[in-house]
Amino acid sequence: MANPTTPENERIYDVLPQHHDLWDQTIETIQDALERAEHQKVTVPFGEKEAFFTKKLLQKLNLQRRSDLYIVRRSHKQGLVVSPPGPIGLLRLCTQHELLDSRTPSKLYTYTSTLSYDDEAQDYEQHHVVKSETIGDASAVRDAEQIMIAQNVLKELGFHSITVHINSLGSEECKERYYEKILQEIPEELHEICEQYRNDPVKMFICLQERLAEREDINLPQLIDNLTDTCYEHFKEVLEFLDTLEIPYQLTPQLESKTGFAHKTIFEITGEDGSVLVRGGRHDDLLTEFQAEAEQEEPITGSVGMELKVDRIVRTLAAREEFQDPERKREIFVAGVGQEGQKYALTLVSQVREEGLSVTERLGKKRLKDQLVDAREEGIELIVIAGRKEALDRSVIIRHRSSENQETVDVEQFIPFLYQKLREQNLEEVE
Repeated sequence: MANPTTPENERIYDVLPQHHDLWDQTIETIQDALERAEHQKVTVPFGEKEAFFTKKLLQKLNLQRRSDLYIVRRSHKQGLVVSPPGPIGLLRLCTQHELLDSRTPSKLYTYTSTLSYDDEAQDYEQHHVVKSETIGDASAVRDAEQIMIAQNVLKELGFHSITVHINSLGSEECKERYYEKILQEIPEELHEICEQYRNDPVKMFICLQERLAEREDINLPQLIDNLTDTCYEHFKEVLEFLDTLEIPYQLTPQLESKTGFAHKTIFEITGEDGSVLVRGGRHDDLLTEFQAEAEQEEPITGSVGMELKVDRIVRTLAAREEFQDPERKREIFVAGVGQEGQKYALTLVSQVREEGLSVTERLGKKRLKDQLVDAREEGIELIVIAGRKEALDRSVIIRHRSSENQETVDVEQFIPFLYQKLREQNLEEVE
């Protein structure tokens, strides 16, 4: 089984012809599941105007400067931010077009590509993803619903061994509380060793773990044990919903937000090989910032969503031993002889395809013998032959490959005759 990646970079994926049925099936399964859960499909642009990313928004995105984004720019003109991270496109669309309703959440999804840089691998990666977002509901049931949808999709696609990793990053207040707790637990001379991660408690915890690995006298606190009452209750409710749904999960304190701006609940779902198939989390603060920019008088709170990585899902399924490359049934082969015959044959190809039938042709080959060899190798029984004489007479020759019997048919009766022969052929196959 060929791996659907480019040879130069396994983090950028090609989709080969033999995988496209599986690719389409995966996207269709995801879309069906989301639409059954009341999500509506939207299309967002691949880029957003650079001016949209104000200094305040960059801070919310946990970015220091615009250069941390991927920007296409011509000379001094305003640039375009390519593949903005996370749910930015969906949240911008929702607030700009006033799709928010205080009575009911706005559930949206889109199919797009993402571009990011993996610091650990020191390499770029691009993914084809379906992004979903439930906007306007801060309740824990929406967190659980996203996980439920993702699990149902993966099970329907044939994943039997998946793992839900879940964590809570809390709020800004939780981060400050955790930082103060860290300062209490470690000696003063060590206060600055991981200071750069002050706004990212998970990275701070990982950094301190690595730097203080040999200090048995220091017991590092966990962020999850230092949540505010509000954040703790929210996370507790999420876990209770998952228990009710009988969705197994692993509490993973080291789980961090790859986008840098998720808070409260974050989750990942991994496959049998440990690759991340789904990633999601809450984006309440980001929604609040978007509404502030739009100067909405009565802001609506709460937003949670996820990204389902279509390419990783397909690659995992395609690598399985039981996966079989789909064989399309080729019904008719059209051959053309000479320049006039090839032109005429091409019109016949068009007619047959308009009828919804599968047609194979090798009109780029001039010799009839070469075309018939291809028809035999493809295993196609009905062969339509057109030469200069047939073009002038407005007729076609239909040959049966196995018996080599052939008949000449008027072009006006060509399509009905083909249907008749295909019905006879299907009956013979059944018998």
